[in-house]
Amino acid sequence: MIEKWKKQFYSQRNGAKTRGIEWKFTFQEWIDWWGKDIDRRGKGHDKLQMQRYGDKGAYEPGNVKKGYPQENRATWGRVAATKKANKAKIAHEKFLDALMWAASKEDKDPEMLELYEKQSEIASGSMGENERHRRSAFVQDKR
Repeated sequence: MIEKWKKQFYSQRNGAKTRGIEWKFTFQEWIDWWGKDIDRRGKGHDKLQMQRYGDKGAYEPGNVKKGYPQENRATWGRVAATKKANKAKIAHEKFLDALMWAASKEDKDPEMLELYEKQSEIASGSMGENERHRRSAFVQDKR
């Protein structure tokens, strides 16, 4: 039975490393952490998983809890939404930097001005989602 648990321990550890998440459990700590629930762990909807609080930090004692897959998906959704918002914020800051650069450029290149104008419309939200996506792709291609 111990070989089965070692195989699962190494599988979970390697999965974390593949996703770029630090793993700090020893095999014995992992066994102790699971305790009597070790037979209830797995991937099914009724199986327990090791879940990091807020999907942040390492897999280590004190930063993980036992939970069901649906609980982990809810956390993942919140984390994904935050990452998306942060990515949009960074893109908007880059856009503002580019606008400031364009405004200060003495010999304004007509193609670049068109690019900034389209980017301005995209950022302001004055167009539909499909048009915004199409123009955003245009802007990316020009860079």
